[in-house]
Amino acid sequence: MCSINSALMKECWKPLLQSIGLSLPAFAVTAIIRYIMRHNEHLSGAWHLLDNLTNIAISLSHPLLDYWNRPYLFIFFIFGALWIYAFLNFSAKPLFLRRAALMIPIFIEIHLLTGIIAETRQMIPLAYLIIPMAIFYLTPPPPPAHNEIFNRKSKKSRR
Repeated sequence: MCSINSALMKECWKPLLQSIGLSLPAFAVTAIIRYIMRHNEHLSGAWHLLDNLTNIAISLSHPLLDYWNRPYLFIFFIFGALWIYAFLNFSAKPLFLRRAALMIPIFIEIHLLTGIIAETRQMIPLAYLIIPMAIFYLTPPPPPAHNEIFNRKSKKSRR
């Protein structure tokens, strides 16, 4: 294991070189594609915040029963009610999910800024947080196993 106290972290060099060696093919493929595509323009501009917010506002001005057909509102519909369930009883969620959930607003803000929010595929990575968080709310915790109950009673009776 690597430690700060080791002389120049000698034992860290082997895993570091292995990591670099394993990632080289991915970097090489990316570099080749970027080189081939260097003269092609991007499909759209880099900043979309104003477009996204304007189109969300325009979509909200339509009749309520027409929201399902407004692409800029799909961000709210992609997970449906799971959005709500994910944040109900937040303090009872596992610590990892609570901490990871802090990234959800940042993730959405970044995509509002640089992505076209009507493309719901950009929100799919949130599924790894929203769905488990909702499941923890929707499913009750399992009852203690019979052995745990028996062990608790036997420990109390020993006293």
